[in-house]
Amino acid sequence: RAARRERGAILRCARKTRNTREACRRGGKCCRKKHNLGASLLVRLLIADDHDLLRDTLEHYFRQEGAFAVTAVADFHGACEALDSGESYDLVLLDYGMPGMDGLDGLRRILARDPAPRVALISGVAPRDVAEKALALGAVGFLPKTLSARSIINAVRFMIAGERYVPVD
Repeated sequence: RAARRERGAILRCARKTRNTREACRRGGKCCRKKHNLGASLLVRLLIADDHDLLRDTLEHYFRQEGAFAVTAVADFHGACEALDSGESYDLVLLDYGMPGMDGLDGLRRILARDPAPRVALISGVAPRDVAEKALALGAVGFLPKTLSARSIINAVRFMIAGERYVPVD
């Protein structure tokens, strides 16, 4: 786990300085010390989706980015257990139609927690009015499953930065 954190710090360092990993290490100092980076800069992300392919693909893409620590679960109950475990998450991605979610009732239950996590809904079938209702309830975004992986990653970064994300169409 420590090696994974250091690898993430080196990747962030390389991106920040626009150098390759090797060029960044040339100074003989660890990237973590050189740029004062630590594991606390990892974005903690909880992905709750009942579709194995989507969940595994998103988890893989976020881990490849190097700046994300991802927890993935298959249902609403798993999401609640992950939130109860004491881990704090920067963003929770909930599938609108997964087992136990009960539509927007699941979103209400997650947002009623103290402290309330930042939550975005993911859906392949929810109409526009559901997205609007979710935002009115306090969700920070709505991600259709038709978005590309790159677009989802950018949308997550946007929401983590404190903005709300809703696609135009």
